[in-house]
Amino acid sequence: MELYLIRHAHAVDGDGLRDDDRPLSREGRRQALDVGGALKKHKVRLGRIVTSPLVRAVETAELVAVTLGFDGGLEVCDALRPDGSWKHLVREILAAHDPAVPLALVGHEPTIGHYLGKLLHQKGVSMNKGAVVRLTFGGEAAPAKLIWTLSPKRLDPSPTL
Repeated sequence: MELYLIRHAHAVDGDGLRDDDRPLSREGRRQALDVGGALKKHKVRLGRIVTSPLVRAVETAELVAVTLGFDGGLEVCDALRPDGSWKHLVREILAAHDPAVPLALVGHEPTIGHYLGKLLHQKGVSMNKGAVVRLTFGGEAAPAKLIWTLSPKRLDPSPTL
């Protein structure tokens, strides 16, 4: 399966908001649009986008989707919250997903980095804000293969984390 992990872009500071309600900052909106543009430039076509329910992740997913011309709806999954469960993600999303359909997961640190580590069978992995990691994933038994990464600061894909 072609799998894209995306960490949400830069969000506003708390300033009295619940953490779940923090939107993207102006910089974060630009980051999400830039990353979406880079994905489009590199001919990424997504068949499904699943996001954390937190506002900053949903906004990141929406901006990337619009930039790519994605015509499906966004799905929300609690496993992509900052305190999400790997077992829930595997059971609810990965195991039930059609491997022929490219899948994007939009989430937060530390969870998205933890999931990336689980997929690659590595420890201590994290992702920068707005970063995208492209993988091929064939199931939990074997490590996923890292294809490339990109970020708002490095919009051309790189074969390393």
